[in-house]
Amino acid sequence: MKKRLFSLVFVLALCAPTFAQESQAPAPSSASSDLIFLKSGDIVFGGRVALGGVAGASFGFSGIAEYGIGDNLGIGGFFGYSGYSNNYGTWEANYANILILGSVNYHRDFLKIQNLDTWGAVSLGYNVASAEARATVGNAIVPAVSAGGFVWGVTANARYYFTPNLALSASLGYGLGYLQVGLDYKL
Repeated sequence: MKKRLFSLVFVLALCAPTFAQESQAPAPSSASSDLIFLKSGDIVFGGRVALGGVAGASFGFSGIAEYGIGDNLGIGGFFGYSGYSNNYGTWEANYANILILGSVNYHRDFLKIQNLDTWGAVSLGYNVASAEARATVGNAIVPAVSAGGFVWGVTANARYYFTPNLALSASLGYGLGYLQVGLDYKL
């Protein structure tokens, strides 16, 4: 629990200097009533906390980056970690998952709410998974086993910009967690 709280406080502390900026809504596109939240050349990065994670993990954390390759079209990168333990009587097993993903993101003003950027993403990458068992009585250790493989995912995402550059973000779908929440910053 302390690690979770520390991770959340750390992410908030990194973003604290930007909270004082004045809020401003993105300008509407001249071609339609849709808002353009991601333009060619825009860079967005952020940190997330994942809930309901991979396999038995209940918590994880991740970092994202996105680069605009066109109006409302981006490519992204994702790095995430989740770990958990299970107790099996005289043995305790520790598991870890490290996800490295690339994604294609399509932004669209689905909900027509000012300052709310919504988009869908398709991701492909690799899960580096490992497991280790340790005796709870005595000093026996089973060597770590590596596993993993290629993974893919589809997510529905949203960013609510409360300043021109800082947004509260959420992602729903399969990946590091069924729900990820965090803060994103647009350069």
